[in-house]
Amino acid sequence: MLLLSWQVVEAADIKVMTYNIHAGVPPSSTSPNLLGIAAVINAASPDLVALQEVDKNTTRSGGVDQAAYLATATGMNYYFAKALNFQGGEYGIAILSKYPIIETFRYELPMVDGVSGERRVLAIVKVLINGQTTWFGNTHFDIVEVHKQVQAAKAVEIAQGITGPFILAGDFNVRPTTQPMVTLREAFNLPCINCQYTASSTNPTHAIDHVIYNDQVLQNRFVSKYEVINQPTASDHLPVMATFSDRSPEVLSWQFATPSTNGREASIDATFKEVGLNTSTLVRGNGLRTQNDGGANMGLANGFVSGTGIPSSTALADTAIAVANDMYFGFDVSVKEGYELTLNHIKYKVRISGGGAKTWYWKYSVDGTAFHKIAEPEILTAATVDAGVWQPEVSLANINALKNIAHGTTVKFRLYVSGSNTTSGTTALGRSATGTSDDPILMLGGTIENVATPTKILSWNFFSPATAGNETSLTSSFANAGLNTATLSRGAGLRTVTNAGADIAIDRGFSAGATVSSSANLADTTIAKTNNMYFAFNLNVKSGYRAWLRKIAYKVRISAGGSKTWYWTYSLNGTTFHKITDPVTLTAATAGEGVLMPEVSLKDIQVLQNLESKTIHFRLYVSGSNASTGTTAIARSSNATDDALQIFGVVEDLGTNLDVLPVTLLDFKAQRQNEGVKLNWETASEVNNDYFEILRYTDNKKSAVALTTIKGRNQAANYTYHDKSADFGNNYYQLKQVDFNGDVTLSKVVSVNNQLSKNDLKVYIKENQIRLEFLSPLSTTANVALFNISGQKQLNQNINLLEGVNSISIAQPSVKGIYIISLTIQGKNTAQKINIP
Repeated sequence: MLLLSWQVVEAADIKVMTYNIHAGVPPSSTSPNLLGIAAVINAASPDLVALQEVDKNTTRSGGVDQAAYLATATGMNYYFAKALNFQGGEYGIAILSKYPIIETFRYELPMVDGVSGERRVLAIVKVLINGQTTWFGNTHFDIVEVHKQVQAAKAVEIAQGITGPFILAGDFNVRPTTQPMVTLREAFNLPCINCQYTASSTNPTHAIDHVIYNDQVLQNRFVSKYEVINQPTASDHLPVMATFSDRSPEVLSWQFATPSTNGREASIDATFKEVGLNTSTLVRGNGLRTQNDGGANMGLANGFVSGTGIPSSTALADTAIAVANDMYFGFDVSVKEGYELTLNHIKYKVRISGGGAKTWYWKYSVDGTAFHKIAEPEILTAATVDAGVWQPEVSLANINALKNIAHGTTVKFRLYVSGSNTTSGTTALGRSATGTSDDPILMLGGTIENVATPTKILSWNFFSPATAGNETSLTSSFANAGLNTATLSRGAGLRTVTNAGADIAIDRGFSAGATVSSSANLADTTIAKTNNMYFAFNLNVKSGYRAWLRKIAYKVRISAGGSKTWYWTYSLNGTTFHKITDPVTLTAATAGEGVLMPEVSLKDIQVLQNLESKTIHFRLYVSGSNASTGTTAIARSSNATDDALQIFGVVEDLGTNLDVLPVTLLDFKAQRQNEGVKLNWETASEVNNDYFEILRYTDNKKSAVALTTIKGRNQAANYTYHDKSADFGNNYYQLKQVDFNGDVTLSKVVSVNNQLSKNDLKVYIKENQIRLEFLSPLSTTANVALFNISGQKQLNQNINLLEGVNSISIAQPSVKGIYIISLTIQGKNTAQKINIP
């Protein structure tokens, strides 16, 4: 294994590629061309790559270690797993990774005795992605059918021994609907059924290259894009790439326990819907009923039940009977004016008796007439347990018709059921757990976007009052009501005084000089980054608001020696910054009033949309300035309406979509503290107020925990509560106000992030010891691990923590160099790079 780089990568999306490279030999040649393979990979810019048919030091490949070559050519880490010895070298599969490779595993796959075939292996690497351990595997099944089946079974066995997120990619030599893939689906999800063909590359007729993943991946991510890349000239297979994006929350759901259903209601409205959606109602098709032949009512507490008078079997051919006779559960989805909806998954739980429907399959329609299959039917073999059974998640990510659904379009979903008898069989969605509102049975996941015309939401105007230009920092002159005011500042590599001590000041602007010379050459952008030559501000969305960021508009003014190259970056954590767009280069000094630069679009950056209680860090790097006379400025404002820096977007007040308290609530805040979260709220008046109940929700914002009750004072008052048991990650709080007569109203939801972050972990190296200082919100057990630059674990130690500040020491390694120290508390991980001198 060779590690070319060691960096903690912050991933918004994770792009995974599988590529059978045919030993680097293109269809038009008999000799390898690894440059062509590398070009395909670099153009797609994946984070993880599974390569099949890879040579290592073989005669036919000129003695080249192909995995090492491609790792160098793509700037990635790699792991090669030998399948067999071949032509004086080795032949097998390889993995490329932008993430640190922590551990590697190689499994030989079985073959059926007495049947000829070629030895195959399955390779797995363990990587850290955003501090979370993720397993990534690669395989290449044999072409012989009986071997493929036992190899699929072995892959399932391996997967079932992995408790975390596991993505497996490769050339499986199987089509999506064949038996080996049916076996693989016992442990994995496949994002398509009518997958695009991948082989052969010049005239593809088979879909045999796939990226599949276990349910743990779906806890935090979903497949937002799944594509076959049309690059037919480099290999005899086409590469496949899956993009895993941060999981969007459910936008619509039904739970049947609070209030409890009897199961035979004619229809049930969604118990949760995201702002911007119209009411959605769960119904039955005409082929389902709630009475049996004798007229007796069917019932299922905390469910939605039915039977049928139309016979069918579990044979897939009988799905036509269900479709023809409207044997379905269904609901419609539509958005209000000013919104767009993109859907990505369905989750559902079913409960059947012995004679209930065994075959379940989803369809959708955007015109109300033509219904299209979403996924292959799920087939049950017997009655479920009484509480019901969760079915495999249904991916919607590759259905273009379910993206950007606009006002005026109604999407109809139908869950067809067949294979039930006509007498005693009961078929239901259910059950929700009794006495809770935290057990939704049917959930639709996606993202909803406010598509109103963007307006200015944050800006700086330097005209009135006029700035001198050399201020240390400047507060925004305008901030939307849903944003906190922001401060414009400089990085340490910019200054406001020349070497001779003269001020660098551009009035009606925000100016600077460089501490380090650089050229307009794009390669010198690294100088700017290394030396912190940037202007910066943070955009912070207040609790109770939601924001979508659309674009940045700005003016610059430079002297002849000023910065010629300008480029924007953003960060979600204040540490790792991502490029927004390519740099803009000026060729000469600007006019005295400055020039308007090209607008910087933000609308296609998914992590900058749908923001709640979030802080986004922006930096505008500048290079190409001398370090003596050059002046560089965001400038100038020519009048009181001429903003020099503006951010445009849409900000939505979530409070307008929530009930308000009968008392007059002036403020409700949640702030993270050393020992949990502190809540403060203030009332201007109170009438008939019995008490407040404090509710806390976790990330899904549907599972409420009642923390405590606080007696109302029935006069203007200030209240405080300290939640010492706050969960790691996002915590959402709501006030439930109860009158003396029992009436209940709810406040808006406020949020606070209790996530362990890099800033919470302080590392000191002194006297042959590494000392860690950090905060823990509760008494618990943590894990400390130390890795060297090769990804080898040097230390793995469990420690007991106390609530509050903790300080521990571990022995310093004897070998100098770069190490990664990793701290994990309750499954939440933070990692930091350290240098042992």
